[in-house]
Amino acid sequence: MGKDMLNTMKYISTVQFSGLINWSVQYLNDSKIAFNKAYPMMPIGEFLKRNKTTVIIQDGVKYKRVTIKIHNGGVVTRDEVKGENIGTKKQFRVESGQFIISKIDARNGAMGIIPNELDGAVVTPDFLSFDIDTTKVNPKYLVLVCTTGQFVEFCHSCSSGTTNRQRINESQFLNIKIPVPSLEKQNELIEEYCKQILSSNKLLEKAKLEEKSIQQYILAKLGVKLPVDIISQKKKKSNLISCVSYKDVERWDMWSKEYYIDTLLNKSTYPVSRLGSLAFTTRKWEKDTDNFRYIEISDIDPVWGIINDTNLSTGDAPSRATQRVYTGDLIIGTTRPYLKRFAIVSEKHNQCICSSAFQVISPDKEYDIEFVYYFLQTQLAVIQFESYMTGALYPYINTSDLCKIKILLPPLSVQNSIVRYANKKRVNVKSYILESRKRCTDALRSFEAKIFEQK
Repeated sequence: MGKDMLNTMKYISTVQFSGLINWSVQYLNDSKIAFNKAYPMMPIGEFLKRNKTTVIIQDGVKYKRVTIKIHNGGVVTRDEVKGENIGTKKQFRVESGQFIISKIDARNGAMGIIPNELDGAVVTPDFLSFDIDTTKVNPKYLVLVCTTGQFVEFCHSCSSGTTNRQRINESQFLNIKIPVPSLEKQNELIEEYCKQILSSNKLLEKAKLEEKSIQQYILAKLGVKLPVDIISQKKKKSNLISCVSYKDVERWDMWSKEYYIDTLLNKSTYPVSRLGSLAFTTRKWEKDTDNFRYIEISDIDPVWGIINDTNLSTGDAPSRATQRVYTGDLIIGTTRPYLKRFAIVSEKHNQCICSSAFQVISPDKEYDIEFVYYFLQTQLAVIQFESYMTGALYPYINTSDLCKIKILLPPLSVQNSIVRYANKKRVNVKSYILESRKRCTDALRSFEAKIFEQK
């Protein structure tokens, strides 16, 4: 065979007509996932049967709705709403144990198993749900295979549409062949994977305990002890009458937590201030550059702070991109503030533009800005946020109510010592989280090594 012919064959591939389910060259090329041939190959459609249990949404009836987190993050409750607030009236009923996939986010690993708490929930046609033949495949094994990096990457070739609304093709998905070892071997692989994930989860629990110890230390140093009913967010039952001074009345309803908070704060030897007494700042962005770096609510993590920013052209600026921030600023996410999306702006994000969904407090010689940051993460602050929140789907706290949040401000020396302790503990928290993530990654890589051919 001539050299030219050999070179030509590098660019030629063949496929049996029986396996030709798509005329797209990209699909045919990308569909060759290098699965380990040691196990028998089987089309996914061999053990999945489409669920088409139709539900016509009725006014006055409450329905649970589903969302699927990307990157194998799990199937969780989106919300529970009445039928009159649901736009798409024809939906599908799902059952626990079914396999579900998001047509739009399949290319991002949005697949999983319906948990017991979502039995009977409804989904739009943008989701595909299937009954699983458990005599052939362990549902956990199926989810793991379908959310591996190579498989998710392949799902891109099964999707069509515009960039942000690409939907996976059902028939192409069901025709994908994956290795299906015996159930005994599947269970063995899953057990090994779960052991590694269990050790990862234990590290996350350590991180949570360490984070909780920070909050406990802060309140103890401030002389505040939260009652059990406040911590659990249950109202304290009492048949007795409570009195409050007229000058302290801010609400005319019977919200007992406000009385508790005042009682708790007044037991501290340190002065009580309002958050509004600090240096709230609004630096209007004048759009005086061609490009800018944008920070939005989803870019904030309660532990890691600002984890991302997006480089945009000024012409593509979202309407909420309104204010400039500088190193040392404290930015407070006002949408769902109980999620604690607060952060101190680092040098890396100096002069970024942030969303109007943030309120900004500048550093000042009168207080330690990091102390304010840590105080706002305590339960004492969170329950105040919740008392002022308005809005159903996207609860938020407006600026005037945010300014009413009560905060204890001890001398700077005490604030500084609290910050030193909290920062030291936060190093431990981050260390646990990083190791947990590493073990998750190692677990998946170990699983992938057993089902994919090694290059």
